[in-house]
Amino acid sequence: MTTHRLKIAPEYFGLVSVGMKTAEVRLNDRNYREHDYLYLCEFKNNEYTGRTVLVQVTHVLSSDEFPSGLKDGYCVLSFDIACVHFKFRG
Repeated sequence: MTTHRLKIAPEYFGLVSVGMKTAEVRLNDRNYREHDYLYLCEFKNNEYTGRTVLVQVTHVLSSDEFPSGLKDGYCVLSFDIACVHFKFRG
């Protein structure tokens, strides 16, 4: 089991953090596996915002399994939320 730190745009971060987005299409350049963790870090205007969400991969659909729907080398990562962290400004 591996933890992968990845950037995520604000519009997608919000949906993931409330459980409305439960999958990501990504280049499979990290050999993603079921049970891996994705540490998704909100990235806006070329910097990290401090807001993060940790999700656990529940399924990996590779381009080998779905060649008509995914570009070669890409995958769909299905996941469940493990933990959400919002940076509060005070």
